[in-house]
Amino acid sequence: MDSLAVDESIEEQQLAAMFSLSLVGMAEIELPSGRYRRVNRRFCELTGRAEEELLRLTVRELTHPEDRERDAEGIAALIRGDVTEHRIEKRYLRPDGTPVWAAVSATLVRNAHGRIVGSVGVIHDISALKRQQELLRESEERLRASQNQLQLITDALPVLISYVDAGQRYRFVNKAYQETFATEDYYGKHVRDVIGPEMYETARPHIERALAGESFRAEMRIRWNGEMRDIAVTYVPHRDGDRVVGYVALTEDITERKRVEETLREQAQTLETLNRIGRVLSAELDLQRLVQALTDAGTEICHAAFGAYFHNEPDPSGQGFRMYTLSGAPRETFTGFPLVRAAGVLAETLMKAAIVRSDDITRDPRFGRNGPYEGMPRGHLPVRSYLAVPVVSRTGEVLGGLIFGHPEPGVFTERAERLMAGIASQAAIAIDNARLYAAAQQEIAERKRAEEALRFADRRKDEFLATLAHELRNPLAPIRTSVQLLKAPGLDESRRQWSRDVIDRQVRHMARLLDDLLDVSRITRGRLELRKQLVAVHTAVEAAVETARPLIDARQHTIELDLPPRPLMVEADPDRLVQIVANLLNNAAKYTQPGGRWASPCTSRTARPS
Repeated sequence: MDSLAVDESIEEQQLAAMFSLSLVGMAEIELPSGRYRRVNRRFCELTGRAEEELLRLTVRELTHPEDRERDAEGIAALIRGDVTEHRIEKRYLRPDGTPVWAAVSATLVRNAHGRIVGSVGVIHDISALKRQQELLRESEERLRASQNQLQLITDALPVLISYVDAGQRYRFVNKAYQETFATEDYYGKHVRDVIGPEMYETARPHIERALAGESFRAEMRIRWNGEMRDIAVTYVPHRDGDRVVGYVALTEDITERKRVEETLREQAQTLETLNRIGRVLSAELDLQRLVQALTDAGTEICHAAFGAYFHNEPDPSGQGFRMYTLSGAPRETFTGFPLVRAAGVLAETLMKAAIVRSDDITRDPRFGRNGPYEGMPRGHLPVRSYLAVPVVSRTGEVLGGLIFGHPEPGVFTERAERLMAGIASQAAIAIDNARLYAAAQQEIAERKRAEEALRFADRRKDEFLATLAHELRNPLAPIRTSVQLLKAPGLDESRRQWSRDVIDRQVRHMARLLDDLLDVSRITRGRLELRKQLVAVHTAVEAAVETARPLIDARQHTIELDLPPRPLMVEADPDRLVQIVANLLNNAAKYTQPGGRWASPCTSRTARPS
C-alpha cells in the first residue's frame, strides 16, 4: 500500500469516527450528483428517515421546494470557489411531508488529484429555534398583556434572549441570560453595563445595525466566563410603524460547533498536504528536492515554526551530522554553530530510532548535550516545543531524523506525532528509492565512460595497425632487390656482402615492427616505443635511401645526397628515424613524375634558447 492509500485510509477512519460520535447531524454527498454517500444517526433522527432510504435520495429531493434554489446556488458557489463554506438555513422534508429546519455548514472533499468528489455537511437542528423565533414575533404583539407568559416561554429555551430598546437599555431578558451575566436587576440598564465594556465594543456594530432596522445573524468571538467563546446572535428589530423602537437578540453558544468545523477544516488541509507529499514521495527521485518537500510538509502539518532534516551521514570531518534541509528559517541562522552530534536528546532519534516529543524540551535533562555548548547556543532559534521523528529504512538503518521546533510550549500533539511517524515510514522508502536511483545513474555514467574508453582504444588500435601495415611494406622492396642480386651469376663478394647486410638490416627492422604489433598495450594506447641513442644522421639517411631505392629506381628518379663532411650525431631511435626519412623518400618517389631529379640536403643548425 502506498503512502497515499495509507493516508486516505487514516482520513477515512477519522471521518467515519467523527460521523459516528458527532452529537449533531452530519452527511456526506457526492458531487455533482448530490446523492447522499454517508449519513450519521443524528441526521437520520432529524429527517425521520432510515439510513438506507437517505442513501437513495439526493439533497434536492430531501430539501423543501422553497429552499431548493437557494441551496443549489450556494453549492454551485462552493464548487466554483466563490466561497470556502456553504452555509444555509433550510427545511428538510420528513416522510409525512412536514418540514424540519436545520442550519447547514458544508465544505468540499477532494480526492488525491485535487478533484472535487463530494461535500461534508454539519447539520444543526434549529427547528426549536425557528419555532421560538415565530413565537417571539407573535409575542411582540402581546408583549404588554402577556409578559409573564413570555417570560415563562423564553426561560425554557436553551438560548439567551433579550429585548433592548432604541436607547440600548434592557426591557426584557430570559432566565438563561440572567444566569449567564449574573444579574437580576437588569431592567433599564444599558447593554454596556451588563455585558461589560470589552464584549460591548465587540457587539456594538451589530447592535447599531439592528437598531437601523436590519435583521441578521452574526457570529463573533468573545471572552465569556473567563474563556474565549464563539457565539451566534440573531438580531430582530422591533418596529412601531416605520420607527425601530428596539430589537430582540437570540444568543447561542456555538463554540463546540466551531470546534467541529475547525477540526474538519484542519483535517481537510492536512489531507491536502498529505496528498501533496504523497505525490512527491511516490514520484520524486532527486534526494535534495525529496527531503526538502518532506521537511516543508512536516513543518506545515505539525504547525511548527521551523523544521529540519538531519541526514545520518557523518560530516566529512567525521565529527557530526549534516543538516540536509531546513524549513521556516534561513539557513544562515545556523552559520557558526558547531556540528550536530548524535548526543543527548538527538541520540535518541539519530542513533536509537526513537520518536521524541516534548512540550518543553528545555526541561529535558538530555537537552543541550552538544559540546562545547551547554543548553541552547546564543543566537540559536528558540525551541520549547520539540518533535523528532526518525526515518528508518526497510533494513532497519536510521537514514536520518526530522526535527521540528516551536518557541511556544505544548504545540505538538499526539496526532501530529502519529502523522509524522506515518509520513517518515513512507519517506524512508522514497529516500531508499532515490539513493538507489542515484547509484544506478552513477553506474550508468561509469559504464558509458568505460564504453567510450573502449571505443577510443579500438579506434587507436585500428590507426596503429594501419600505420604498422604501411611500415611493414617498406622493408620488403630492398629485401627483394638484394635477393635478386644474390641470384645473379658472377656477383663479386663485395656485392654479395652488401646484399646480405641490406637483408640483415631490413629483417631486424621488420622484427622491430612485429614487436610493436605484438605489444597489445601499446596498440590500445596508440603509442610506439622509442629506444633513443646517439645516431649518425648520414647512417640513418643512407639506410632510408636503401629502403626507398627500389621505388626510386622503378620510377627512374635521380637522387643526390648532400651530407655534411663530418658526422652529424643526434639522439633518436635509429629505426624510427629511418622510418620517417624512408616514408618521406617513398612519398617523394611516388608523387613525383617518372624521371625526376631531386636532392636531399642534410645540414646542422644550433637551436637558440627561447
